[in-house]
Amino acid sequence: MTTLASDLPMRRPARVALFAALAAALGFLFSPIPNIELVTFSLFMAGYALGFTAGMAAAVLAVLLYFGMNPYGSSFVFPPLLAAQLLAGVFISCLGSVFARVMPPTRMQGIGGRILLLPFAALAALALPMFPTLAFALSSGGAWQGWIALGLLMTSWGFIFNLIVFLSALPPMARQLRRLDARSGR
Repeated sequence: MTTLASDLPMRRPARVALFAALAAALGFLFSPIPNIELVTFSLFMAGYALGFTAGMAAAVLAVLLYFGMNPYGSSFVFPPLLAAQLLAGVFISCLGSVFARVMPPTRMQGIGGRILLLPFAALAALALPMFPTLAFALSSGGAWQGWIALGLLMTSWGFIFNLIVFLSALPPMARQLRRLDARSGR
């Protein structure tokens, strides 16, 4: 677990807010490209850097900001969808927290860290598109198999993109967290 999770009590709320705002803002970065987003990686990093409790708080805030207040369509109008997005966000953040315990920033080096990251990244990349797809399919009634098939088809492109982002961006960010920890003398 990183030392960012054990910061002074005044710094923790600021870090939670920072990660939540970052995840919400990065959600719009690739908005013109269907199923390409950086929200998943941002939620995972919140859990990785902040730990379970603060990471989950950042995830809940980020999901409410990005999906609830999205100008392209708010999830507030369909509560099962918002609940699934909240559940997915918390799940992704928890995956990041667990990965931080398995592979803390001090050990995240070389190909071994990336290989160990792969199953965590795959689960995270599937959670955000599939939890809402399942929620919609189960709550809408009718031909749910079609919704699942469509969700899987639409997820494949974003899944590959997310794996590339995780494998290329998390190791340098772990090194930066390690530098921050060393600089603060912990």
